[in-house]
Amino acid sequence: MIDDYNMVGISDLFTEIKDLFGENSSQSEGILTVSLVGMAGIGKTTLAKKLFQDPSIFSCYTRHVFVTIGPKYRLADIL
Repeated sequence: MIDDYNMVGISDLFTEIKDLFGENSSQSEGILTVSLVGMAGIGKTTLAKKLFQDPSIFSCYTRHVFVTIGPKYRLADIL
């Protein structure tokens, strides 16, 4: 579990994205995709894991997928 200590500088972004998940859970599709893109070391994975593990988000969905994509990938392999 990622504690708030590791969220330095991205806690506002966490709250903003978390609110998107909450808004989406009331929509009929029930699907939300979030892409986190940026330079290495800025906290993308930390933020993604914190969102994925958040109980208020996790409980809104029956299926959960966490995908990590490195710098070299083939889209066909991911899909």
